[in-house]
Amino acid sequence: MDRDAHVHLDVSSGFPGAVRRAASLPGCTVYAGSVRPSEYYDFTCSLHSLPFVLQSTGTPLSIKTPYLCPTPDVIKKWQRILNHREKTRCFRIGIVWAGNPRHHNDHNRSIPFDLFRQLLNFNSATWVSLQVGDRAQDLSPVSDNVFDAAPELTDYAETAGLVQNLDLVITVDSSVAHLSAAMGKETWVLLPYSPDWRWQLDREDSPWYETVRLFRQKRIGDWQEVLRQVGAALTESIIAE
Repeated sequence: MDRDAHVHLDVSSGFPGAVRRAASLPGCTVYAGSVRPSEYYDFTCSLHSLPFVLQSTGTPLSIKTPYLCPTPDVIKKWQRILNHREKTRCFRIGIVWAGNPRHHNDHNRSIPFDLFRQLLNFNSATWVSLQVGDRAQDLSPVSDNVFDAAPELTDYAETAGLVQNLDLVITVDSSVAHLSAAMGKETWVLLPYSPDWRWQLDREDSPWYETVRLFRQKRIGDWQEVLRQVGAALTESIIAE
């Protein structure tokens, strides 16, 4: 390609910060909404048509991460904030225990915080909440142990800048899982017994993301066993660190 591609990005789905996030795509000039007439674009494709265009029939795609990168100013902002909070640099873990409550399957994919909070017993880690929305208030009983970044996470570009400064993200099936994985960050995704199709079945990795590890329910509603497995893996990771 002898010049930058001009790409139309449809942000009508309501993801704040999508333009700032997508602007990090190399070799592309990104336009939002109807800023430019459609004939100006070099490429346009419906997201749902991409598997057909790429001729993906179950064979893993050769996708190298990271392919999303936050801007340097946002990375440095969160680096300053985290460094100020820590006396010494610890293993930093971002957490998300609930997805969008309007999602049709949210009652299965989100974890009650009373269960999820057992992971916070690992005192040798710095815990950073990436949770936004009403469920961020679940942190109240453990606010001294977890850095609640919710007030500053005004869009996905801010979340990406914070994630870049973390060592690991542990999350339910949410948008943060995809953001973190696309950035090449080590990401552990906690899945219900019947997961979203993107995570497929009976595997601990993902063909879409090199750095994702999947923890699955073996019985419907059994988050306790999933969290036990995560705790054991976390112990190994912190010891290795």
